[in-house]
Amino acid sequence: MRRFFVSVVVASMFFCQFGLQNTAKADGVRDHCDAAAFFAHAVMMGRQSGMSLKEAQTLANNMLTESKAPPAARTYYRSIVSEVFRHPRYHEKDMQSRAMNEFQDFVFADCMKLLSR
Repeated sequence: MRRFFVSVVVASMFFCQFGLQNTAKADGVRDHCDAAAFFAHAVMMGRQSGMSLKEAQTLANNMLTESKAPPAARTYYRSIVSEVFRHPRYHEKDMQSRAMNEFQDFVFADCMKLLSR
């Protein structure tokens, strides 16, 4: 089960790489924020399934390095990983789902606010 969630996080990071490349071409704020929100949901999913902070940071660092993400994007995505682990881990499925959705919404809204300045 845990391996599945690690795979989801890895897959989401590939999505983030795709989102970063598309944003560079289209220069669209929403693309950046969609990718960040997707990533936030996946990392929170890992958090709720028992993934450790160290595992999440290692995966994020490896994928951000491989994708050659710009320094600002690296900093932002690493901050998402850190922020996830400031939220509690729940045992009830409905609370886990709520935590994932709320965190995804928070990151999307925060990203839109940051990039729309």
